[in-house]
Amino acid sequence: MNSTMKIAVAFAAGLGLGVGGTYLYMKGVYEKEYEKEIMAIRDLYMSDDEDEKNTYEEALEDISEEVNPVDDEDDEEEEEEEDEDDEAPSETPDGIEEIDKAEFYDGYSDYEETCLTLYTDGVLTDEREDEIDARTVFGNLDLQSYEVGDELYFVNHDDQLKIELTVSEQSYKRDVLGEGEEEEEVTGDFADKKHK
Repeated sequence: MNSTMKIAVAFAAGLGLGVGGTYLYMKGVYEKEYEKEIMAIRDLYMSDDEDEKNTYEEALEDISEEVNPVDDEDDEEEEEEEDEDDEAPSETPDGIEEIDKAEFYDGYSDYEETCLTLYTDGVLTDEREDEIDARTVFGNLDLQSYEVGDELYFVNHDDQLKIELTVSEQSYKRDVLGEGEEEEEVTGDFADKKHK
């Protein structure tokens, strides 16, 4: 082993011993200080001197404010944000949350996606125009409160489902099923041609 290597090993060993010794020494010093503080607090609370207790508690409050200052403006902003969140009923007790379009397309990638249509006669259908019960998807959410032409986006957290809801201008029974349309009577020239 050359002399440079011996010096490096000796230096590393000395450094390790120095750090270890300093750690043990400081640990002992702090343990003694903590013990003194604990004994002082115990003696303080065992005594009957209320003024001394109040002084100590005020000193603790001052120290805690210095260490962890409370910013009232931040608290007010947080309260305002919470109030705004409370005003907007974005999530129902059924785990349904109304979200914006960007969040619908960019978020919740592990959720399944479906497109539903709500017709003016209150019928809700899936992509194949099959009628479905709104309560199975939306729970107690009042779908009739939305306006014709709205495109809304929801997340059903319970079913892990993203829902795009279109409020149609059409009637399901009239425009999809063709029910309720009465055949118009053909009159005039068209009637004569039809019967001939």
